[in-house]
Amino acid sequence: MTKNLLSVFSLALLIGQSACNQVPKGVDSNVPDRSNRTLDPVKVEAYDEDSLNVVYYWDNVSRVDRKNEKDSTLIHVDGLVLLELQKEKLPIYIQTSLMQIEVLELPLAVKIDAFKKEPGQSLDLLSGTLLVSKAYQSPFPDVDTLRANELYMINKDIDLSEKEKLDDMELLDWWKKWKGRGK
Repeated sequence: MTKNLLSVFSLALLIGQSACNQVPKGVDSNVPDRSNRTLDPVKVEAYDEDSLNVVYYWDNVSRVDRKNEKDSTLIHVDGLVLLELQKEKLPIYIQTSLMQIEVLELPLAVKIDAFKKEPGQSLDLLSGTLLVSKAYQSPFPDVDTLRANELYMINKDIDLSEKEKLDDMELLDWWKKWKGRGK
């Protein structure tokens, strides 16, 4: 009996794993596999004419739009990108569908995973300082200050946001290697 249960469990696990590895119908295959955090970007664009500010894209569907206001800069992100801002006039605001972010300190390197169609979003801060809050009405309007090597996660469906230490150093190691390639 135990052997039969073990066989049934193993078969169910195998079927579940193969189903998880398939791209479901209606899912855009251009959206990156988030399980590999160190995958090199598919596109790198200078954010401005002096190319000290750069946007790294991990797919072909993510968008970053920049709007210069009289006294500030607004950057809207929809997708999976890494923003590198070395030289920019503060204040800078970054907006996603769920997060309002104010850049408090440069240089900034922040990987943002924020597709507007998804209820959960996150950011990994590699350098700089940010002030992050919810971009929607909430009975829990938390505001968090993030510093280098911290991450922020938010999920609108359960109205939860959380700041944590970035314990997984794979991304930081990848970033150091990526930045050091041209030297």
